[in-house]
Amino acid sequence: MAKLRLFAHVVNERAFSRLRTTEQLGYVVMSSAWIHTTAAGVLFRIQSEKPTVFVESRIDAFLEDLKEVLQTIDQNDFKKQRTGLVTKLTQKYVNIDQEYAEFAERIDSGTYDFTASACPGIS
Repeated sequence: MAKLRLFAHVVNERAFSRLRTTEQLGYVVMSSAWIHTTAAGVLFRIQSEKPTVFVESRIDAFLEDLKEVLQTIDQNDFKKQRTGLVTKLTQKYVNIDQEYAEFAERIDSGTYDFTASACPGIS
């Protein structure tokens, strides 16, 4: 799951920049790791007035272009991304809502693992 979280972290800013800012697909554009007991992947959530088929085609084009970006990523940029993810995942909760969201996600996903480190294997 560590590699999936790192991939989602690398994709997130690029997806928002391209799909929301450049292509203006919709007001809500987000991506994140999606982890369930039997499956895992990267989720793209876009609220748009554009046709679904068009939005899906733009996500597919983004992912195709992302291949080149990932193949040519600079080692320093990769280390910055990894450090950024570790920092994000090891931050203390600011309020009870953040803590609730973390545990609710583990219930919703069916993992029920409340003792697991937020970032195992990403150090």
